[in-house]
Amino acid sequence: MTAKELPSLRERLSKLDDATLRKFVRAAQFFASPAAHAGEQPDEWFLTQYVEATAERERRHPPKRKKST
Repeated sequence: MTAKELPSLRERLSKLDDATLRKFVRAAQFFASPAAHAGEQPDEWFLTQYVEATAERERRHPPKRKKST
């Protein structure tokens, strides 16, 4: 992965609607797992896509904080 590809990926992810982003996150999660690669470690690009897609989802929908009692 080059430094030029990361901003391009972030831009593409930011343009996805929520439903498409959810699908992308699920697909990226699978491709970032060793199960998708016959037990071998996945390529760094798959891991980066998963991390960036998850970050975009959390930017749009921050995790809800639990109320303290």
